[in-house]
Amino acid sequence: LKPLSLPGEDFYLISNLKGLNIISNGKRVTGNIGAHSAIKILEKWHDSTQAEFQFEKNKDSLIVRQWCWNIPAVQRWVFTINKNIILWDSELEVENFMSIEEIKTGLILNSCYDKITIGDNTILLPDLNSSWEQIEIPSNTKEVLIGIDNNTLGFPDIVFKSFLSGSIVIQNADKNINGRFVQASITEEKEYPAGKYNIFNAEIKIMPR
Repeated sequence: LKPLSLPGEDFYLISNLKGLNIISNGKRVTGNIGAHSAIKILEKWHDSTQAEFQFEKNKDSLIVRQWCWNIPAVQRWVFTINKNIILWDSELEVENFMSIEEIKTGLILNSCYDKITIGDNTILLPDLNSSWEQIEIPSNTKEVLIGIDNNTLGFPDIVFKSFLSGSIVIQNADKNINGRFVQASITEEKEYPAGKYNIFNAEIKIMPR
């Protein structure tokens, strides 16, 4: 399938078989997968690496539908761009009753990103290794700046801001995925009868260096 793209200032979104990537001045800001989500049901995660995708482009938006064959729901992501800001809304379309333990939605960033700033505090991220690693940050975090400590390659800084309930989580993926997870997490276990639910609303600012 021909990739679909949506341009912004000094960057663009482009579809791939497993999601959506951000490219800025020829640099792939996102990791192997890019836009990513995961749903936890009965202690088992169902995420974008297991999903099928369908893409549609309107005049000013890119629409992504994502589904896993073994759960009765479809996610509908809508991306719009205002200059250097990506607006991302996610809706969960539930076909049959589901009980969900946790939902995470966000970006897998290129592994070269190695520091985060929350308020006045800057944290250098540890190197990736063979296992997943949760980065400790304040539990009510809604906005984070992600950058590179010694940025000689021209990658932009990224501001990730979540508007819905839950908190931002930062994780190092293992070397198979090889990236930094920046996601909004809803950890409240909740029952979802058939219907449509707004599960994610975020602003991603691309700040060229």
